[in-house]
Amino acid sequence: MIEATTHKPAASSDLARAEFAVATVLIVFAHVCDAVSTYISSPDLSREVNPLYLKLDALGHGGWATLLTVKGIGVVLSVVMFSYYVGGRRHFYPERAGASFSEFLHFTHGKDALRRGDGSWVAPSPRLLGLWMAFTVAVGSAAYSYCLAIGNLLLTPYLTPVVIRVSDVVAPAAVFMLTAVVFWRTLYDDYRRAVGR
Repeated sequence: MIEATTHKPAASSDLARAEFAVATVLIVFAHVCDAVSTYISSPDLSREVNPLYLKLDALGHGGWATLLTVKGIGVVLSVVMFSYYVGGRRHFYPERAGASFSEFLHFTHGKDALRRGDGSWVAPSPRLLGLWMAFTVAVGSAAYSYCLAIGNLLLTPYLTPVVIRVSDVVAPAAVFMLTAVVFWRTLYDDYRRAVGR
């Protein structure tokens, strides 16, 4: 049986702070790129696809102030979620070094898992699911904002409304699914740094 991590070396703590700072800058930069590219490609916001903005616009609260407020809220939520991920991920690490990726996955899915009365596994820990969602939303929203910025600047003038609507569904789903997969790899890499290879 693999034991849980109880120690957090100072070097790992410094690395976590640096990782959080870099992620914060990248998240803010991604959303700024999206806003600037939206201004360049659609200054009247006629091509804006943010669902929260569209709902507020339909209620008569459209315009740049509304869009920037929505983007600001998104940035703050993304940074808070990434902070939750960085601060809580080590709870799920095995203590011993050298766990393979499959051993690591088995351990993390079993720690604090929801179980039936007979002890059989039902689902991963809600806290682990929260970490996964926090990472996926924070990193996924930044990645999607970069995609939107590129699309606004390079593709939007050449796309038909039907293609734009389809891409509005497919692109976020693809980005968030890829981010969910990346979550496990980054979690494992951080475990290897924290506990030792």
